[in-house]
Amino acid sequence: RRVLFRSFAGVFFPLTQLPAWVSGAAWLTPLNHGVSSIRAAIAGTPDGGTLVDVAWLTAAAVLAGALALRSMRARLIT
Repeated sequence: RRVLFRSFAGVFFPLTQLPAWVSGAAWLTPLNHGVSSIRAAIAGTPDGGTLVDVAWLTAAAVLAGALALRSMRARLIT
């Protein structure tokens, strides 16, 4: 099951090998953006796409943190 998720996010092979609807859904996952930005950093080829990846990861982290904080406050207050 983990291997399917990793391959879905483009860890083992490029998303271009997947059907269009699957690659579009995989593009939304934070794992895909993390893999893409790390690959660019290791290869020494960061570009504009890397900035998009980092921005996407930052937005996902802020959103997840806000949702976690909201949930924690709701449980602590009630």
